[in-house]
Amino acid sequence: MIFSIMSDTKIGIKDKVPKLWHSESEKRLVAQIGLMKSIIVSPNIVICYAGNNINKAAELLRNVTNSSGNLEEILSVAFKIHTSSEEDAIEFIIA
Repeated sequence: MIFSIMSDTKIGIKDKVPKLWHSESEKRLVAQIGLMKSIIVSPNIVICYAGNNINKAAELLRNVTNSSGNLEEILSVAFKIHTSSEEDAIEFIIA
């Protein structure tokens, strides 16, 4: 059996979120290589995202960290983040 995680890694860098980078070289590396956009948050839940607004993805991940890991709660928070964001800013797949 082979297990693979495939993910879009392209990311747009915006200066609105400078605290995400520890150094300019880290910022350049992320711009060049990208970021993994599929995150296993528990044995039963994987969060994937598309879009360039990694701050919105981080917002969901912070909420997941602070929640009980309830799937319905995660779906609700993801939907609220998605619908309150600009068009095409962030989309989630939660499996």
